Amino acid sequence: MPPPPRGDRAWRTAFLAPLQGPIRGNPQADDAALRFADLSLRQFLPLALPGGRLRVRLANPEGDAPLQVGAASVGWRRGRSGAGVQPGSLRPLSFDGARTVQVPPGATRFSDPVALPPPAPGGVAAEPADLALSLFLPQRSPRASWHPVGGRSSHRSLAGDHVDAPDFPEPPAAPPDRALYFVDRVEVEAPAAARLWVAFGDSITDGAWHRVDTDGSWPAQWNHRWRRAPGAAARPPLAVLNAGLGGNRLLSAGESAPGRLRYRDEVLALPGAVGVAIQIGINDLGQAAPAQLPAVAQALRDGWIALAREAREAGLRAVGVTLLPVGGSFYDRPEVEAARRRHNDWLRRSRVVDAVIDADRLLRDPRRPAALRAAWTEDHLHPNDAGYARLAALTVQVLARAGLEPPRR
Repeated sequence: MPPPPRGDRAWRTAFLAPLQGPIRGNPQADDAALRFADLSLRQFLPLALPGGRLRVRLANPEGDAPLQVGAASVGWRRGRSGAGVQPGSLRPLSFDGARTVQVPPGATRFSDPVALPPPAPGGVAAEPADLALSLFLPQRSPRASWHPVGGRSSHRSLAGDHVDAPDFPEPPAAPPDRALYFVDRVEVEAPAAARLWVAFGDSITDGAWHRVDTDGSWPAQWNHRWRRAPGAAARPPLAVLNAGLGGNRLLSAGESAPGRLRYRDEVLALPGAVGVAIQIGINDLGQAAPAQLPAVAQALRDGWIALAREAREAGLRAVGVTLLPVGGSFYDRPEVEAARRRHNDWLRRSRVVDAVIDADRLLRDPRRPAALRAAWTEDHLHPNDAGYARLAALTVQVLARAGLEPPRR
């Protein structure tokens, strides 16, 4: 085992990606489409928290066989698009001293800690850069454990091991991809006083419809606002992690585990976590059969109460985000809209959370309150970059007014 951080340093999560299995019935995302062999993957991971050494956690929770990794490397991304890595920044990853690693089904494996040179321009302590993670998969990969809509583009190579290539060789006309495969966490060696907030939810938290290779999601823009606030450099580091997962429901499983089962590992058990912003439930309501909707709506409220209670028991503050309107989307049904409004009314008056971030009032169309304002959405269900920016600004304001820019624990 590698030595732990010394003195006032500790391992803190700087990147988080909830994983799920393949999507049945989707020929571009089903089991057959997500098997890889004799190629390399290069994936870019935006780090929310700067630090010194880092370590990467590979994960095979959905696998039907061991994940075989023939080689792996990390480095800093060159620019904000493409598959290139900054010259001189590539470093091999090892696992218990070996370049290869096998991750059994249902398991995770941390790499050995590695120190990278500061990214150019600037330094790790000034502003986190995108971490380039390259994996060589020498034989047919197991059933995919993946995050379908990441914030960055990802790339597949021509045949062979290319993890140490600054210029990544891709097939001609390679299809665009923004998914992440077989990685769910990066930890950095940070000050032990570093504090984390977690945005926990579905595709709205994940950042669906924000522009790829930008920090357009709500949690990313919230994180940037806190990092750039006056006096931030003089205080212990404070970061926001994104635990959003598209299509996720709180109560029941779909392609992914229900949110209530993700919550402990991705929120409560994170060292340094001091708060959680909960934004989940519209998929529970929207996918419920009409006859089941009253019971689902009640179970959703009970589930929120449990999330807030568990956060407090773990020493975290909990804030709630109201559910956004869905008029014009595939969830647009009168009974869903009525259940959504009742949930939001309950959340505003119940005091089950420490503060309410009223995304509904912020982003709905004042002339048609059952729908998002057209300027802030592309699909009538998710905000766009401008909508996420407004939500991030409101989040910072609400937490400041409530005194929840958290004190040191």
